[in-house]
Amino acid sequence: PGRIIAAAEQHFGRLDVLINNAGKSDRAAVDDMSYDFTEWLFRLNCFSVMFASQAAIDVFKRHDINGSILNNSSMNAICGQGNLVPYSATKAAIENFTSTVGHDLAMRRRSALEGGPAFPHVRMNSVLTGWIASEGETVYKRQETPDAPDNWMDTPPLGGVPTGVMTKPLDVAKQFLFLASEHCWNVNGQSFAMEQFNLAGPPARDIVATE
Repeated sequence: PGRIIAAAEQHFGRLDVLINNAGKSDRAAVDDMSYDFTEWLFRLNCFSVMFASQAAIDVFKRHDINGSILNNSSMNAICGQGNLVPYSATKAAIENFTSTVGHDLAMRRRSALEGGPAFPHVRMNSVLTGWIASEGETVYKRQETPDAPDNWMDTPPLGGVPTGVMTKPLDVAKQFLFLASEHCWNVNGQSFAMEQFNLAGPPARDIVATE
């Protein structure tokens, strides 16, 4: 991660925003997970976030840049899912990392303003995404439901997508853009839940009239 941050700084001339987006959601239930698989997933989903953020904070500090770090998390960090046990655990770790580091960054800035060591205004927040219409989800869909039609995303299960329209990657990108902008200059260590089911509650039950 440190080499990536250094390469980005060299290519663009400076670093203002880091979006930690690398990750996978390979399936595994508690009975199926192996040590090697779980370690690999934590390295990819968590270690990349932690050490890329560390490198970015160092850049912000050295160049006195008011930077923003955004982590792509998941609703699974809160609710979990039986066939995504290691994945859900990695996202829960990211949420704790976000709130802990966000608070620490705010306290460092406050100390600087009160006469302590110089430190810029650096923020860290996360977006808790849900079911996203992506090529990766199509791969998993094929594995879990081989006979699903090619256009399955056009009519997703209403239990998980109450609006009938799946969230697109561009929708998530817009949320990242908003959190990185000056509109959220005072938001630090927070999580934005971007999930339809979480907002709508359980799917409505069929109502059967009785006499």
